[in-house]
Amino acid sequence: MEINNKPQSSPQNQPASQFDQAKRRELKKQYMEGKQSAVRAKKTAKWIVAAVIIVILGGGVWLLSRTGGVDQESRAEALALSADDWHSGSKGAKAVLIEYGDFQCPACAAFYPIVSELKDQFSGEEFTVVYRHFPLTNIHPFALPAARAAEAAGRQGKFWEMHNLLFERQTQWLEIAAKTEAFESFALEIGLDLDRFRADLEDSDIDDKIRDQTRGGQRAGVDATPTFFLNGEKLANITSLELFISAIRDEINSNQ
Repeated sequence: MEINNKPQSSPQNQPASQFDQAKRRELKKQYMEGKQSAVRAKKTAKWIVAAVIIVILGGGVWLLSRTGGVDQESRAEALALSADDWHSGSKGAKAVLIEYGDFQCPACAAFYPIVSELKDQFSGEEFTVVYRHFPLTNIHPFALPAARAAEAAGRQGKFWEMHNLLFERQTQWLEIAAKTEAFESFALEIGLDLDRFRADLEDSDIDDKIRDQTRGGQRAGVDATPTFFLNGEKLANITSLELFISAIRDEINSNQ
């Protein structure tokens, strides 16, 4: 056995590129292990979580002060689709579901498997989902950084991939002290250029977009997360997959 007696160099003495590569490997090793377990957990917990949402909502997880009446014209303007909206299907679909969400919100994570199933139930020409940011920064300090991570991933064409990981592993990344490293590990997992991802996280244009979407949500009457609008109408008391499917089918049939 050959023993290396040479003094070990510290990360500070290593070339920057070598240290960065080592860090990337370590991040990938730490978080890739969670990928398969998260997938298994999603399959087994999918319907359990969907059912628990009724209890969660009943317990008052939807936290924002109620607002007064919303001007319909203002709501229509706020809900109009824009070029920078993230959408899963055709913007011209017969049924368009807009979700205002918060990546740290437990109720949003509970609704995530329902929304995912809806995408599988309908074609992209019939139905599309639009996700807009509404971080509740007064109670969720990490919602804004997570929204930035999703937007940065979106600049490389991977918004939905980051969106999915943030909800599927919400409890995991919230337990990690270094949130930026958790987001970077997700970026590596979905195949992003890490240097570009880091740069985009600091771009003030991303903060502007998130702020604009939040203000638009307020004008539309968003008073909780998640809040859903189906073809411009705010959904209320729809807490199950079956109720969502029924509402969406009604919209598709009425727009034949």
